[in-house]
Amino acid sequence: MTGKLSRRLATVATTALLGTMLLGVGTATAAVPVLHATFDVLSPIVKNGDIAGFRASITNNDTSTVSQLFLIDKLSDGTLFSVTTTQGKCNAPTAGPLYCALGQLKPTKSVTVVFTLTTLASTTSDLAKVAFNTTGLGSGGGDNSHGDSWPSNFTSVALTNSDDFGGRYVANNDLKVVQNLQALSNANPHSTKTFAPISGIYTTVEDVDCATIPIDAICAGLTTGFGQVSKVNVNNGVDVSGTAGPTLLHFTIQTFASEVPSGKNANNIFVLHTYAGLGSSETITQACTFSPKNNPVPANAPCIAVLKVGGGSFQVDVWTFHNGGLRLQ
Repeated sequence: MTGKLSRRLATVATTALLGTMLLGVGTATAAVPVLHATFDVLSPIVKNGDIAGFRASITNNDTSTVSQLFLIDKLSDGTLFSVTTTQGKCNAPTAGPLYCALGQLKPTKSVTVVFTLTTLASTTSDLAKVAFNTTGLGSGGGDNSHGDSWPSNFTSVALTNSDDFGGRYVANNDLKVVQNLQALSNANPHSTKTFAPISGIYTTVEDVDCATIPIDAICAGLTTGFGQVSKVNVNNGVDVSGTAGPTLLHFTIQTFASEVPSGKNANNIFVLHTYAGLGSSETITQACTFSPKNNPVPANAPCIAVLKVGGGSFQVDVWTFHNGGLRLQ
């Protein structure tokens, strides 16, 4: 073989090797960034047509920055009611389903989005279906997206149409009054209402007949008294605390005449209250005092204010520092 031919073959071999190397680089698949996503239901059971809350968080556990991150809806049940995020921007509820452009996510950094949905009016559960991704696009529909995605795996939010139940995620100050059916009758002889002290919490009320349900911790502590038991659950059962200690809670109980024993009146009705993991109880007999008189907060809580509302029915306002169960005595 001549030197000229040898050099030509060497050039061809080198070019082929370089092409193979370039081809390998061009077809290599980039590794999926190491991000950890969590999805939480903030309101386990909600009244049909009311507000359910959800939280989606993601942390970058990788060594490189994700240049663009999105949170998008994937055909959730219900409609978007509100949304807040710790970084980036999300669409207004009036603009349609949830869509957040969260920007870049550096190593060790996290972003959290809290959003609420108005639940469906006639089903027994709702599911929030969302996903973090790097494209801002869905999957399918001809969008040809090839980015990375971290989809949610939410369990369903239970829904109920029971007149004895009221519950929601208190998304804003306009939603602080949480109540079940308030119109008293023989068919609805009891009602409960609460006033959430802050927004951004899960709150429920429920009237239960302890004689017709399996004995739970609340019923076990409230075997005496009359009428149904009011289960109160502000901030998912965790007492709300401020800088000065526990926050005062306000509950309103109404009892229809058919529930009230003979001889009971505004002067001798009081409240038995179980709380603190239902291992503690208090009997509230003290009448509330307000100074000045138009002050909505009593000066001597825990206390009650009993008012006859006609036809032998009564309204009992209760101020106490704890969740739990309440029964008229």
